[in-house]
Amino acid sequence: MLAHEPRICSTLYLPLNDPEGTYKMVKDFVGKKGVIGFTVVSPRYKAIYDNAYMKTFALLEEANMPLVFTVPMPGAVTRAWSSAIASWRCMRWASPGSTSSI
Repeated sequence: MLAHEPRICSTLYLPLNDPEGTYKMVKDFVGKKGVIGFTVVSPRYKAIYDNAYMKTFALLEEANMPLVFTVPMPGAVTRAWSSAIASWRCMRWASPGSTSSI
């Protein structure tokens, strides 16, 4: 869907439980239409600063792609509101003629 609809963009969730899988996912999706960055939901097995992720971070830096960290928020309303704001910012940034930046 991202490749076919220019008004939609996304940051993709990274599978941090598998450092090699994380690297492969970034390598496969960097530069794809609609992908504007990658998201870390929560590191589970290794710390985010573990050396196993350094080649992934180097690849992200080389591609000038952002890495987004989500923060757990209590309450469904808060999560929905946060998601709506993030979606609006993404749509605003991607809309033609927009001078706004993220």
